[in-house]
Amino acid sequence: MKSRVLTVFCLVLSLCAAQGKTSTRSKKAPAPAPKSKVAPAPKEQPAILGTTFEVNGWPLKAALVADKTEIMAGEPLFLTYQLQNAGRVPLTLRRTPEATCLGERPLSISVTVADANGQVIPLPDHPAPRTEKSVATEQSFLPRDKYSARLLLGEWATLETPGTYTVTATRTASLNEKDKEWIEGTLHSTSSDVVTTVSTKIRVAAVDPKQFAAKIDALGAKMLEGKDEEAMPAAQQLAAYQDDRAVPFLIRAAEGKEGWLQWNAIQALGRHPIESAVEALGRKLNLGGTDLGYGKPEDAERIAATIREDAAHALLMNRHPKAAELLAARRNDPSSDVRLVVVQSLARSKNDAATAVLLRGISTQDPDDAVRQAAIAALK
Repeated sequence: MKSRVLTVFCLVLSLCAAQGKTSTRSKKAPAPAPKSKVAPAPKEQPAILGTTFEVNGWPLKAALVADKTEIMAGEPLFLTYQLQNAGRVPLTLRRTPEATCLGERPLSISVTVADANGQVIPLPDHPAPRTEKSVATEQSFLPRDKYSARLLLGEWATLETPGTYTVTATRTASLNEKDKEWIEGTLHSTSSDVVTTVSTKIRVAAVDPKQFAAKIDALGAKMLEGKDEEAMPAAQQLAAYQDDRAVPFLIRAAEGKEGWLQWNAIQALGRHPIESAVEALGRKLNLGGTDLGYGKPEDAERIAATIREDAAHALLMNRHPKAAELLAARRNDPSSDVRLVVVQSLARSKNDAATAVLLRGISTQDPDDAVRQAAIAALK
């Protein structure tokens, strides 16, 4: 779902000719200044407009910015959480991986949405958010550096009623002085934490059916044209729509050869519990290396296994009853990652006698220990 690149502007150094009074006697023109061998210094990033926080004497600024301040009911909306080093001390910021798939909520940021009366909108029921191993990393956080995270509002609230809503994002920032050893959980801890909470308001208008359909058609056309500068943003927007009119476009992207668009479409189809979406995912779940028609056999098999894993995760999210049947049929898939998703799916109906038999067989016969252990845990 997914680029966090710090924009760096280069400062162009110009050489100015010396100006002075001319004399009546002729002079040789001054020799040109030698070219600098020093790389131009980057411009500082502009200060963000946001709320100021402070920890350990280090000032920070945080903000929550919506791509648009007004949307139609049911229209997806992306927001950006921003955090900036507003001081002069070079720091290090600890971060955890953000969500990479639709249906996930970022591990490090929590979001609440409230209506005009302060009533908090309940979280949508996500049947199976894909979980990745969370490994915290540190990144340089120099003065004016900015950390950003993209957030899809629909992961926290479904807004179907017109009105004004307040969106609030909370993130705990863990900071340290740059190049200082990161020590935590002791009396000599060097890191400092600060809770940043920022809000923004959005307005939800009533749906205009024709305009809504036109938006989906326009995004689908841009995505399928394949021009990167337009296709990728359009694909992200289209994938966020839960309107089933987006499905035909997503199926075409999933069947295409463009890897990123294919991955994005497969993830999005998991959010549409209709037969055409599930059938498209089923085709991907049965993909073999020879079906790709390119690359060395071993490379093709590896790529096909990755696509099957993505399709398995999407089917795990899908509410259509046929999704579970398709997954169960792949319990002997060559990929242990796919078989692990199959166990997760079977675990939902472990009280069913036939399912329990399948889980018991997997718990003793699967060649991968992680899959066997998952099956044992599912039977408890």
